[in-house]
Amino acid sequence: MVLARYKYRVYFTAAYVVGSSAWMKYVAPKVKPGWKRFFVVLPLLLANFMLPFLFKRKQLEELARIAAAFLIMWLSSFKILAHCINRGPLCSDFTGKERKWSFLQFTAILLLPLLPTEGEEVKIGDSQQVLGKQEKLKQLCRVLLMKLFCFFSVPLEMKYIPIARYSPLKDFLYTGCIYGFLGTLMDTTSLLALSLLDIRCMDNFDNPILSTSVTDMWGRRWNTMTGTLLKSISYDIVFDGQFISDKSEIGVKKRPSLMARAMSVMAVFFFSGVMHEILFWYAAGIWGWRWFAFFMWFGPFLIIEKALKGLFRAKFGVDFNKVPFIIQNAYFWVCILLPSYLFFVPQAEMAGSTRMISQIADSITPPRSP
Repeated sequence: MVLARYKYRVYFTAAYVVGSSAWMKYVAPKVKPGWKRFFVVLPLLLANFMLPFLFKRKQLEELARIAAAFLIMWLSSFKILAHCINRGPLCSDFTGKERKWSFLQFTAILLLPLLPTEGEEVKIGDSQQVLGKQEKLKQLCRVLLMKLFCFFSVPLEMKYIPIARYSPLKDFLYTGCIYGFLGTLMDTTSLLALSLLDIRCMDNFDNPILSTSVTDMWGRRWNTMTGTLLKSISYDIVFDGQFISDKSEIGVKKRPSLMARAMSVMAVFFFSGVMHEILFWYAAGIWGWRWFAFFMWFGPFLIIEKALKGLFRAKFGVDFNKVPFIIQNAYFWVCILLPSYLFFVPQAEMAGSTRMISQIADSITPPRSP
């Protein structure tokens, strides 16, 4: 009986996704961007917030609840909000080239962790070329296998290696498990989107373990899809000098002041912190503060790091990019593990992450003989 009710809730969710996609594709674009379009899509935003409550905090439905919160309440809602101000991936010219998405393509872009792109240039021989579809599929398969390895190997390490409750090693392994899970989820959807729907998506991760600074990780290596989406409704507004995007006027406005750019960076981390706390509330049923503090820690840190690098380059001719990689990478890990130890890992354990990691390890190992 429980399985039957769960099945019908899944069917209802699928029907809602199709209906909301039709509304965004065929109704919302007919309304002028701004407040008018916002009020047209407001019922969808409210429904997106309520949808995860269809699934309970039980073992059978817990993953569906978290997935609905992440994909629909967060990502889909932010894409809808961006569309209200003529920004984001639901706009036909998001990739820089006008494209008419089919209804199925549009639904995938709205629901899944995808941001379309026209293709990234890579160095092949002596020239810069865009990877063809087959080469891109092979690349996605390679990185997906690596992230699957991280996703399944880290729980085994945490199960069989004795680790103190709070330690740098545990923080490192948590990071590897999150990387494996998010990378597997996002690369799988990118692979399916390219192979089945011909949607070429931007890469979500770029070897974050090799980051050389906090700016390097958050700016171009970690979860670039979510970061780009967050920037489209905060950071880009400041840089464009206008709330509602008008592509013909971009570049006419003066460069924003240093204070405006700093505030826009803080806005990105503020929204990220708030959304992570809301996800935690959906998962655990209680409000926390540590994940919000984790992201608000990195906002000013990133601003100060970038300012100091520019100051040392201008005043003393010191280019930190020329510092040996091993030193830069060690600096990055010190900067990331300390706030993880203080804020991220304790709240992750409150959300039941240790239990979930143990369940993953148990599912891929044979039961011990009595």
